[in-house]
Amino acid sequence: MKMFVPLLALLAVPAAAQNAQVYYASNAWPVQVSGQACSMANAMPGEASNPLTLAYDARSGEVSLSVETTDIVSGLADTGTLDLAIVLLDNGKTKHDDGWGWRSFGYTRQGDVTRFTAHFAGERNVRQLLTDLSSSKHIGLLYRGEVIASTELASIAPSIDKLRECARQTIAAG
Repeated sequence: MKMFVPLLALLAVPAAAQNAQVYYASNAWPVQVSGQACSMANAMPGEASNPLTLAYDARSGEVSLSVETTDIVSGLADTGTLDLAIVLLDNGKTKHDDGWGWRSFGYTRQGDVTRFTAHFAGERNVRQLLTDLSSSKHIGLLYRGEVIASTELASIAPSIDKLRECARQTIAAG
């Protein structure tokens, strides 16, 4: 069963990442590697958590954060960009951390599901994003003051450590 759950997570990641190999098997946040990119996704998002994927491209030093949701108004085009607020809950000693502010998220819609993706570049931004996610209990995306996606980050810290390790190894293997 332990190996089955991480393999199910591969089905939740985009088709390009489905050729990935399991780098770190985890029941909650498995890490995969494909070429120079490492990625992780919550294996069982469930009712209280939206599917969330982090992809770390070692070559560019960029992290992409993607969240899927059905909780958005239907007036959106099939593709586009939206500014969404990122809020972290219980980030260390900070109960409500909105320090990431508003970010431009590209989105695509398929039926009722909308996938939002933001990119974080630069060593400092990437390091801070991964640190904040590791030390938080929840991440939420807000649109017009309303929560449209919320993901529980329980047990994410070990997988983020492995994601960083995977990125370093892909650079070294170069």
